[in-house]
Amino acid sequence: MLPLNALMIVYIVEGAFVLIVNIPSIFVIYSVSRLSRSKDIIALGGLCLADISHSLAFFVAGIMRKHKIDIGLEHELVEQWTCYFVAFDIMFFVGYQFTGLMTMVVSLDRLLAVTCPLMHATLRTRHYLLMIGLQLVYCVAIYFIALPFQMSSTLLVSGLCFTSTGFYRPIWSYLLSFRIITIGTSVLLYVPIVWKTRKLLAGSKKPAVASRFNVKKQRLARLNVTIGLASISGLVLLFVPDILILFDLFGVAAFDVIFYIIALNKCVVNVFFFTFRHRELRTAFMRPFLKHFGHELSHVAKVKMSKHVECP
Repeated sequence: MLPLNALMIVYIVEGAFVLIVNIPSIFVIYSVSRLSRSKDIIALGGLCLADISHSLAFFVAGIMRKHKIDIGLEHELVEQWTCYFVAFDIMFFVGYQFTGLMTMVVSLDRLLAVTCPLMHATLRTRHYLLMIGLQLVYCVAIYFIALPFQMSSTLLVSGLCFTSTGFYRPIWSYLLSFRIITIGTSVLLYVPIVWKTRKLLAGSKKPAVASRFNVKKQRLARLNVTIGLASISGLVLLFVPDILILFDLFGVAAFDVIFYIIALNKCVVNVFFFTFRHRELRTAFMRPFLKHFGHELSHVAKVKMSKHVECP
């Protein structure tokens, strides 16, 4: 196993990568008028926000823990209740819930889109923004509800405040169980979604179906696949590790830091699913860069042309 200092560097590097890609993506989603009017893209933005909350916690945890290790405080002991107020543990508390909850709610939205399209069509972007906001309110509210329980613990734990030891045991069990249930539910919801999506695509191949309607079906199917891939990554990189840690199967809880990195990799994988796979988001994301480089190339070409004209 890698030294703890090296593992914290992994936290910092991978966390920074997710933040560098996802924060501009969120800005693009909510500032580009064409995308901000699309409720499907808004839902995708909610998943990006969840990944930002989780990866930011890893990034900050990596920096703060590495600093403690560098100054020789890696073996420091503190009372468990103090970890509840450490910045990265607050972020983890919100991120654990928000990641699972957002994945489940978006899967419910996809189920509604394929089973009750008329009802789904009545939803507006403001409903999706409200949905994201309410989830964040829930995550923060639970933090304060659990506060008295955490404050009752005076157990001595590592000053690095790992989530498995920094949180009061029932609170830690709740966070793992909550994410297991929500991610598991999102995967189960995708069974009827996949079946219904296959039927829609099969119907779109009939010559009698209008081509414009086919495009809408294909766009719906593409988004369903993107969200489905995110659910599968959640199953492999969150659901399974969380079960292993919660029940300490095969004694894996002793290697919890490794499993945290596996969870962080879920955010990294989602970057490719959301930003680089989804065409509308990828195009909007790359346009400012292409526009900038286009201006630069145009300027260089003009300079070269002027020099060529000035030559005797």
